[in-house]
Amino acid sequence: MGATLTTLSSRPERYPSRYSPLAGAQVGLAGQWQWGAVRLQTAMLYTQKGARQRTQYALPSPTGELLYDYRIRTRFGYLEVPLHLAVAPVWARYLQVFAGPYLAMGVGGQFEQEYQPTGGQNQPVREARPLEYTAFMKSYADAQRYDTGISAGLGYQTGPVLLQAQYSWAWQNNRPAWYSGPGTARYHRTAALALTYLLPRGT
Repeated sequence: MGATLTTLSSRPERYPSRYSPLAGAQVGLAGQWQWGAVRLQTAMLYTQKGARQRTQYALPSPTGELLYDYRIRTRFGYLEVPLHLAVAPVWARYLQVFAGPYLAMGVGGQFEQEYQPTGGQNQPVREARPLEYTAFMKSYADAQRYDTGISAGLGYQTGPVLLQAQYSWAWQNNRPAWYSGPGTARYHRTAALALTYLLPRGT
């Protein structure tokens, strides 16, 4: 089990946006195989990712253009399978370094937004709904179904207890195809801290 802190790295947006981190949880099962100083680690995890976003843009109105202020919170839920190669030299005692790829599939999440014209007298409009991922024959979605990337970090193992701190860089643009115009891309950037109890062999 563990905790995550995620934001989004964005390439030129249609409208200027500011992203800030969103905290989440991580739970699942993990395994480790060891050959001397080398270890192979994998897991099946449910991982929460996401970000807060603030965007402003102008829309036409009968009295001219109105500048809208959007505040958005997007929380992604993924089934994630990482595959790490770890090295724990004898001289490093309980420490290890690890790195490797991951593959994830979107299985849940929440989209929330609030917006109103800046300087206007209108009340804010609020929306909250489940996050929608791309699927076959589906014309609308909030995000791509699949995510891939690479993780690296440090671990500390004593007996069956393994503590790991890692950072992940997504390779997959999670914008759906309908949204992704030229130069528009968005990627997860995730820091995670996880505590794992490794069952002895034969249990």
